[in-house]
Amino acid sequence: MNIAYLTGNTQKFEEAEHILSSWHLERAAVDLEEIQGDADAIVCHKASEALRLLDKPLIVEDVSMSCSALGGLPGPYIKDFLRKLGDVGLYRVAHACGDTKAQVSCLAAYIEPGCEPKLFEGKLEGTLVEPRGDMRHGTYSWNCIFLPDGMDKTMGEMTMAEHAAVSMRKMALEKLKKYLEERA
Repeated sequence: MNIAYLTGNTQKFEEAEHILSSWHLERAAVDLEEIQGDADAIVCHKASEALRLLDKPLIVEDVSMSCSALGGLPGPYIKDFLRKLGDVGLYRVAHACGDTKAQVSCLAAYIEPGCEPKLFEGKLEGTLVEPRGDMRHGTYSWNCIFLPDGMDKTMGEMTMAEHAAVSMRKMALEKLKKYLEERA
């Protein structure tokens, strides 16, 4: 399958290529407006805007991190929190509140001309820990502070192949893949 995958982040695209290795993904780095809202509204807006610009089937995604100590924040605004606090600062805030439990999610949207976006979600539960590892996804990354439940490595300590095998992105993209293959 040949499909556009919208991201300016080369590491996210590399991970998507690992997950969807039987497809030919075409990376499209289009600057899209980020609206305020919940994760569903944000990714649907991005998908519709990307479709308007490219006019072909495509995948767009949005990643969220919900920290128990912060009442579910930062959610889809994780990039802004990391921009201001950094991964160490985010860990320190959660640790100071006495609750380091967190959930990360990837919401992938598939859209094609004449259709509404179809959403597919993957989630991982885990704990925020002192930074370990150096595998990052872009400039603003939480990989080094997120330890998935049941694992002994943070996402930052994993290789790209290990990361792609267990990530929330994998869960979302496998649901999308199944949906498209059942339609074929």
